[in-house]
Amino acid sequence: MMQFLVPVSTPTGIISHFVNLQVVVPEAFILGSGELHVDMGSTINLVCIIEKGKDLESETNML
Repeated sequence: MMQFLVPVSTPTGIISHFVNLQVVVPEAFILGSGELHVDMGSTINLVCIIEKGKDLESETNML
């Protein structure tokens, strides 16, 4: 995690605000074996799992 000092303009002047930044790199993979043989026109279902991701809406705070 990195911390930055950010200048913020206000009606009464500029204030400094500390912001913590953590970069999270999600990992994704498809469940099942590494190989799938299907006939042309067949329907398949794939399940993709995403790990180490975050819900951006719940993690975003506006100043």
